[in-house]
Amino acid sequence: MTTNMLLPNAQTVAHRSLHIGERISWWAIFARNLVIRHGVMQLLKAAKTRAIVILARLGSQPLIHVIGDSHVQVFKGISKYVLIHRLGPSTAYNLGRKGSTTNSNSQLFRIIENSSTRDILVLVFGEIDCRIHIYNQYERNKRKFTISELIDRTIARYGDVLQQLSRLDMRLAVYAVPPVGTAENAYGYPHYATREIRGMITREFNQKLKLLCRRKGYKFLDIYSAVCDERGFMPDEYAFDDTHLNGKVAGLIVDRFSDEFGIHLDRIPWTVGWAGMFREAVSKRVKKLHRTAAEVANSNT
Repeated sequence: MTTNMLLPNAQTVAHRSLHIGERISWWAIFARNLVIRHGVMQLLKAAKTRAIVILARLGSQPLIHVIGDSHVQVFKGISKYVLIHRLGPSTAYNLGRKGSTTNSNSQLFRIIENSSTRDILVLVFGEIDCRIHIYNQYERNKRKFTISELIDRTIARYGDVLQQLSRLDMRLAVYAVPPVGTAENAYGYPHYATREIRGMITREFNQKLKLLCRRKGYKFLDIYSAVCDERGFMPDEYAFDDTHLNGKVAGLIVDRFSDEFGIHLDRIPWTVGWAGMFREAVSKRVKKLHRTAAEVANSNT
């Protein structure tokens, strides 16, 4: 009788174990397929990027390297010659610091090593400083330093990195910090400014950053002044979420880029390109023929 009572229990346990095993197996297969698919996608993405680089190099086409925090995504899709390099939640203050949490300095100069002096670097940093760190440091230091002084320090450290890049003969553009969104203190910092104070910090930061760029000869892509309201806030029509701008600013980026570099990012090819290479080769051949004809004419006279 005891044996008969144990059999149903054993069958139940076995059935449950089998069911659990099937679920584990299903998740294992799913995880494996996800890894494989992700790996293939990464491989295809790397191959595509490499092809674009080769095409640009053969066509004497400068690449646009957009490097920075999550705000680089607003450049996505503007041109195939715009390469996005997202370094994580990097700050302007720590960009020059080796061994920072995001390792942004090493990542930046690794990109530079694979770039050409013909290329253009667009640096996208400062939003995290304006939204979080400047005010947090202001309160942490018991207001020993003014907010303006902390902004100056951040701009100075950012400027040191820009100067290093300019010494490498890199063509530079600095992207303005976008207007203030509605983001709350999602990361739980002990001191988080009101939206009004963040708006003030961002406005002053952009003014000083623009001044630095004009003084040093760096290009400045000022999207901020075109999309913020009178309080320095991000209007709903330009908001992708509570922090980032949406794709509506793509046209503004194209216009600002054209103003600074004379390059229309939405026109392909916008410098030499394949068609340009052909025209250039024909032009050189024609000029050579004209030169030869002129030399013959001069010798006959």
